[in-house]
Amino acid sequence: MLGGSFFLSPLFFRTINQTFNYKFVNEIAGQEGLYRVFFNGNQGQLAKAKDGSGFLGTIVNNGIVGQSRLQKVDSIPVNCNTTLPINPMFIATAIALKSIDMKLDTIKENRKNS
Repeated sequence: MLGGSFFLSPLFFRTINQTFNYKFVNEIAGQEGLYRVFFNGNQGQLAKAKDGSGFLGTIVNNGIVGQSRLQKVDSIPVNCNTTLPINPMFIATAIALKSIDMKLDTIKENRKNS
């Protein structure tokens, strides 16, 4: 029963939240990589390639309205949330071992005083 009650412990105590910046190393601007697209105030969307393989840098909105600008991304923020599993038997075993340890300390104290 004791193990079952610990199994239901709130996720708050078992969740680790971590944020870090993932840096892109050895990336050369102008080659394959991760880029941000800027429209420079133009309204529209990127033109699709005819073969459907991706997008072009052309901004279209009922015709061509401009060229987008690409800026190389050096790093991106990454948020990672992990929920740790709890094995109720490990907690029950830890409690039992602590109880045994306390009893051994009591026995040791009694021998000292005798």
